[in-house]
Amino acid sequence: MVLVALHSRDYSFLGSLGPGAATLTAQVQRAKITTLVRMRVVTLLTDFGTQDGYVAAMKGVIISMAPQVAVVDIAHEIAPFAISSAAYVLYSCAFFFPRGTVHVAVVDPGVGTPRRAIIHCSRGHFFVAPDNGVLSLVADDSGPTYTLDRPEFWLPKVSSTFHGRDVFAPVAARLARGEPAGAMGTPGAPPTRSVWLGAQPAEGEQLLAQVLHVDRFGNLITGARPEDLPPVPVFLAGGREIRGLSRTFADVAQGELLAYIGSSGLIEIGQREGNAAETLGLGPGSIVRICGSKGPC
Repeated sequence: MVLVALHSRDYSFLGSLGPGAATLTAQVQRAKITTLVRMRVVTLLTDFGTQDGYVAAMKGVIISMAPQVAVVDIAHEIAPFAISSAAYVLYSCAFFFPRGTVHVAVVDPGVGTPRRAIIHCSRGHFFVAPDNGVLSLVADDSGPTYTLDRPEFWLPKVSSTFHGRDVFAPVAARLARGEPAGAMGTPGAPPTRSVWLGAQPAEGEQLLAQVLHVDRFGNLITGARPEDLPPVPVFLAGGREIRGLSRTFADVAQGELLAYIGSSGLIEIGQREGNAAETLGLGPGSIVRICGSKGPC
C-alpha cells in the first residue's frame, strides 16, 4: 500500500494506492479520490520579530484548530508599531494570494484598549486585524466588516497584551475552516483609514508625498503614484534634489540617488548599491516634496 499526497493551488488529496501499478502516474489517474479538501491559506503579518515565540504561538493556535491550512509568513520584521509600513506591505502582496485567503495583520500598539478587532472582507479575501489603520490600503468600503465581539470564538483565556494569539489566530482558523465571518462578530463600520495613496497638494504647484515604508535595501517607498506627477518631476528628499524618473537602478552611477516607479506601482527613492534611507536620514512618515522642472522646489 502506497500513501500519496497530491497538492495543487486549490486542493489537497490524501489517499492510498494499491501495489503493482506500472507507474505512479498511471495509478494516480485510476485512483479513487477519497478525500478532497479545498485548501485555505492563512497569512501572518506582524511586528513581533522572530527572536521570541509570539509568531510560533499564533501558528500553533491556527494549526491546532485547522490542521489542513497552509500558514504563510508575509513579514514579521515590521518596525514596532509602524502601522503605515504594515499597511503598505500588506497592500503590496495580499491580492497575489488566491481568493478565500485569510490575512492576519497584527501591528497593534492599542492592544488591550477599546479599539475594535475586526474581520473585513475585500475582493474575496478575509482580513483579521485591529482597526487601527493597518487595513487602510486593502480595505473596500463596499465589503462587509464585522466587529469581533463574541468571545466564545476566541481562546478561553485572553491576555490583555496578546490578542494576536488569543483573538485573531482562533478567528482566522475558524474562517479557514469555513465558518462564516458573520457568526463571529456584529456588522460594523468599514475599517479605519490612516494611510492614503497619492501626493497631496502644497503651496503653489508643489506636491507632498509621505514615505510609507523603508524596505531592507533602504529604498523609500512613498504613497505617490505616477499619475500624480508633473511631466518632468523634481523630487526634494532630505535636502537632496533628484530630477526626473529613472527606469531602474542601472540608469544612474553607483552611489547616486534616483526616483523610480517601484514594483507596487508607487514612487520610490533609492540609491544605487546604497541605502537611501540612511543617506537622506528619512523613514516612514517623512515627506518628499515634488515639483515641476520649471517651478521652485
